[in-house]
Amino acid sequence: MAVRTSFVQEYVFNKERLMSRLPYQMMHFTEDELNQKYNSYFPTPKIKSFNDFLNYAKINRQDLQVQECLDENVVRIPKLKCKLESIFSKTIHKKSKNRFKLFLIDLSTYFSSESDNRQYNVLEPPLGLMALETFLNKKLKEKIEVKITKSFIDFDSFDELLRLINKFSPDLIGIRAMTFYSGFFHETVAYLRDEGIKIPIIAGGPYPTASYHDILKDKNIDVCAIPEGEITLLEFINAMIENDKRLPNFNILKKIKGIAFSHETKRNKLKQGIASIPVSGMIPEMINNLE
Repeated sequence: MAVRTSFVQEYVFNKERLMSRLPYQMMHFTEDELNQKYNSYFPTPKIKSFNDFLNYAKINRQDLQVQECLDENVVRIPKLKCKLESIFSKTIHKKSKNRFKLFLIDLSTYFSSESDNRQYNVLEPPLGLMALETFLNKKLKEKIEVKITKSFIDFDSFDELLRLINKFSPDLIGIRAMTFYSGFFHETVAYLRDEGIKIPIIAGGPYPTASYHDILKDKNIDVCAIPEGEITLLEFINAMIENDKRLPNFNILKKIKGIAFSHETKRNKLKQGIASIPVSGMIPEMINNLE
């Protein structure tokens, strides 16, 4: 904490440095974007306007070479949606009544109520999950329905997340987990299980890729996707569809490259009365690593 505070004070908010950098930043970013950028260095919100930031850095706006930040209207493309629709054909698939419902969660932003010392909370669009949805819609068409949600934006508490899940009633929950937010990830999954959510949960992203052994110690996680995930997730969903939307058995799961699952998952699911249960495994050449 002391090292970070020193870095922020002596480097990030160094007046001489900011006087040379800010004019360039102001030409390319809006005031709101700069507010978010510099506010992310604090554990709790302190900068609510660009003037707050300048006051904190002890900089007079009149002393800057550039007086105003970028105006968003200058770079906004008029009628963007219409222009995109004119280029890309819009194909609407009639949804099957028995479609597979996938609920994707991006947990890379803390709730606004967080007041501890976790100090990175920059908003980013869930581009990875959007790519997954596009790929799955292309491959499965009317067989699948995907809903993407992001913490802080679509839900700002565990209760709100639970309501979204119950309303959508998914067959599978997929969570993008980052190592920085590992505690938040496990806390979220534990809450969902405690509230009676029993459907399979698959974790993907940087955290499972680097630390699937640690994740699978959590009895609430069913499967980890190790690689980028498009083809792996497609195979996994197809296997669930063929198994009446339940977790497939070991002989099927071991054929899906890029997933890891544990004995703990097997014991938990047996208690819940599901017949087809995964046991310890990963990609075929590493099948015994978790046993």
